[in-house]
Amino acid sequence: MSNHVDLTIIAIAVGVMAIMAVGIIFVLARLLLHVMQLEQMLREEVRSLTADVHNVLHNVNQATEHLSQSVGQITRTATWLTGAVGLLVGFARAKRLEERPSRVSIPGPSWWMTGLRWLWGAYRQQKRRAALTKGGPPKPMA
Repeated sequence: MSNHVDLTIIAIAVGVMAIMAVGIIFVLARLLLHVMQLEQMLREEVRSLTADVHNVLHNVNQATEHLSQSVGQITRTATWLTGAVGLLVGFARAKRLEERPSRVSIPGPSWWMTGLRWLWGAYRQQKRRAALTKGGPPKPMA
C-alpha cells in the first residue's frame, strides 16, 4: 500500500470519528435537556409535596386543639356531674336517715359541758405557751 491509500484510510477514519463525535455531542445535549426538564418537574413536585405536608401539619395541629378542648369540656362536665350525683346521694341518704326511726337515743353533752371542755382546753394551751416562752419544760397537768 502506498501513502495515498494510507492517508485516505486515515482521513476516512477521522471523518467517521468526527461524525460520531458530533452524534455523541447531539445525544448528550438532548440528554442534558431531558435531565433539566426532569429537574424542573422534580422541583415542582417537591414544592407541591412541601405545601401538602404543611397543610397536613396545620390540620393535625387544629385537630389536636379541638381534641384538647373536647377533653377539657368532658372533664369539666364529668366533674360537675360527679358533684351533682354526690349532692343527690347526700340528699337521698339524709332523707332516708330522717325517715328511719332511731333505735337508741344517745344523749349528747349539754351545751354547758361543751363550754367547760373548751375553756379547760384553752386554759391548758395558755399554760403550755407560757411555759415554753419562759424556757422551762412544761409542767404536767392533773
